[in-house]
Amino acid sequence: MRMGLVLLAAVTAMLISGCANQGPQPPGPNGHVACTIEARMDIARRALAMRDCLRRDSVPVWMGSEARRLMAAGWSIPEAHDEQRLMIDDFRYGPMTFVFASPYASQFEQEWQVAEHGDQGMLAALVYVDTSYFEPDGTPLELGGQYASLHLGPGLNCVWLSYDPQAPNPWNASITHPVKPGSECSASQTGVDLDVARSTGLRPTDYPAVARFTEEHVTGSPLLGFRCLDGWCDVGTKDAAAPSLRVRESAALSLGGREGRVSGWHDEQRLSAWVDGALVRTEVRATLVPVPGLQQRSAARYEGEWLQVATIIVSGTGLQDTKYAAWGLRLGANKLWLRDRAGDWQMKVAASASDAGVPWSGSVERGIHRDAPVPGTARFRFNSYDEGIWIPCGNACCYSKGGAQ
Repeated sequence: MRMGLVLLAAVTAMLISGCANQGPQPPGPNGHVACTIEARMDIARRALAMRDCLRRDSVPVWMGSEARRLMAAGWSIPEAHDEQRLMIDDFRYGPMTFVFASPYASQFEQEWQVAEHGDQGMLAALVYVDTSYFEPDGTPLELGGQYASLHLGPGLNCVWLSYDPQAPNPWNASITHPVKPGSECSASQTGVDLDVARSTGLRPTDYPAVARFTEEHVTGSPLLGFRCLDGWCDVGTKDAAAPSLRVRESAALSLGGREGRVSGWHDEQRLSAWVDGALVRTEVRATLVPVPGLQQRSAARYEGEWLQVATIIVSGTGLQDTKYAAWGLRLGANKLWLRDRAGDWQMKVAASASDAGVPWSGSVERGIHRDAPVPGTARFRFNSYDEGIWIPCGNACCYSKGGAQ
């Protein structure tokens, strides 16, 4: 009998060893739990149970390349994330910075789901600061100014959102930085606390699962915004002089509806201009607000017919001295139209569909997205020389950098 048990134990060890040698076998969190439970089985079944457990964990690894592609499908849609060069000081832009909402954050619907993540909370967004570029004179780009106010470091930054019902302000955020390039976000790292301003009051579906740069009301400092449960969260630096974070009221509010009330639907920023070989920030502020229901329009709707896709609200001074005036933009509300003319996608700024307005013919690029739905949101595209815009057009994204280059 003893000989039989010894032989069975040896076979068990061989089976587990053989399973471990089939390829990469890093068990995921669920795999760790399941394998621990299955390891308690009687020895006659343990080998097969462990082998099945490790196999289940291995399949996602073996499909890694395709899994990563599908995972990134949503992040490849420009309307779902945001990009901006933040200010180092009053006159200089810093590195390009990208903010991406977690593709899973919108699936949490209850406060207790966030609370059960622990002190650090759930991973709500990622911010990437691209420091690979240099100033025109060859000097490295700095990370002071607004980057420092958000505690952003070079490369990957992880934004966490937590909920503690016992705290005076139950919502809190923090930002961590992976230990070395290429490493992942880890809840075990100590983060720098950020303040949270959370707005609610609409239906959960009225808050898009996207990320945006927004602004603080008094200082104009950038904030990071994203959907959080049945609301929208803006996070920024904790300021001892300001008891609570206040978000700048957008000009989009004048248009009403969820597209005007919720930051994720629209986009707003100070426009930039290329002057004497350098990028400068102008005194012109523009707000890009999509019309309702863009995500429900097919490409066929635009065939030969001008349809309004957005309103661009312009304020500030000096507009007449910029290329944006040549785009047809004027102070106040400007209507943006889109059509498909035999494969030539065109935009124009005009008062109505029949008004000739200022056409942006030949400047529209269209990219189809086959693996993820395009949300009905709109945003500016920040280039190193000027702004452009992204607008949904069918299950595709239409980009234009205006009619005057």
